[in-house]
Amino acid sequence: MTEQIEHNYPMELPAGWTAREEQRRVFQEAAHHFLNPDEDERKRVVIIQAPTGMGKSGVAYALLRLLGSGVVVTATKQLQEQYRGDFPDMPRLVGRGNFDCNMGSYSCEKGYYIRAGEKRSRSYCQDCGYKAHVDAAFSALQYVCNYASYVHTSQADPSQREVVIFDEGHRVESEIMSSVSIEITQDWITRTDASFPDSSEEDDLFDWIEDWKDNELKDYYSLEHAAERDRIRSAISYMLKTRDKLRWVAQGNVQGMGKDWVSFKPLRLSRYLSESVLNRTPRIVILSATILDPAELAKSLCLLDSEWAYVESTHSFDPKTRPVVFLDGSLPVVRSSMDDAKGFLLDAIQTIMEEHPDEKGLI
Repeated sequence: MTEQIEHNYPMELPAGWTAREEQRRVFQEAAHHFLNPDEDERKRVVIIQAPTGMGKSGVAYALLRLLGSGVVVTATKQLQEQYRGDFPDMPRLVGRGNFDCNMGSYSCEKGYYIRAGEKRSRSYCQDCGYKAHVDAAFSALQYVCNYASYVHTSQADPSQREVVIFDEGHRVESEIMSSVSIEITQDWITRTDASFPDSSEEDDLFDWIEDWKDNELKDYYSLEHAAERDRIRSAISYMLKTRDKLRWVAQGNVQGMGKDWVSFKPLRLSRYLSESVLNRTPRIVILSATILDPAELAKSLCLLDSEWAYVESTHSFDPKTRPVVFLDGSLPVVRSSMDDAKGFLLDAIQTIMEEHPDEKGLI
């Protein structure tokens, strides 16, 4: 690969496809950042900003073919089906919940946990449709999946993938944080014969969930829910350990109406948490039509300046006429905290309106 002539990397597309000039330029620049003959100039991450209609999926496919093997990660079923339709050799990986268990009238996800709890999953799951589905995806040169499947399943892939391409890549940060977020619903409170906290103050919620984890949840056992219980306990332990470092926020909706919940979410990524997902392949492409500021995106993912490069597709308008301005500070913009944040938001909007009285814009 490193012997390729600079900016002349072979762009392979499916039969019948013809690369447009802008597609080719973006592909060549991205490929060069990965395969630069000067190893010191190579990048681990390439952030690509490309508008809708530019043909991002074609660029993604060509990079996959050039680099050898990889995964495309998207946020929606529509995009996954689009990739499958455009590239029939790219299977789609979906979750266990999409399959029925062979051994009972429940989903494969629930059936697997039941059999695992019985220590009989090895024998009962040999003919599992989901297992065959995963094996087919992992044996393919490339496959497409959603963010949740990639976070929770790709570590089991025996293949050494060369690249992961995050389509709608502006969502990577929030998707990684969602993977560690915790929501305790009324169902779990009922199962463990517990009660929600009387107070919705943040410190009280943290004290409550630690006590619940170490007592009612620890003492609860059900074959059907054992694996999920262990996952929740592990997630709570991680949250308590990283509470200050990741600036976790707690919120509760406790009204006694049968649909109560409490949730805990981090406000920022750590390098460790980011790497737990991003470090599964030697190369990463972050592809999106809505990257407002690549440096801010890289910073939010805890990337070092030396690790990433930016490739921008041309726009039909001059970006200088549409500047993006970031305000300092962060808000816990989540359901229960919105009322507290409204005053700050209204003041900030008023300030922006006063500073730009005769300009059109989007806040």
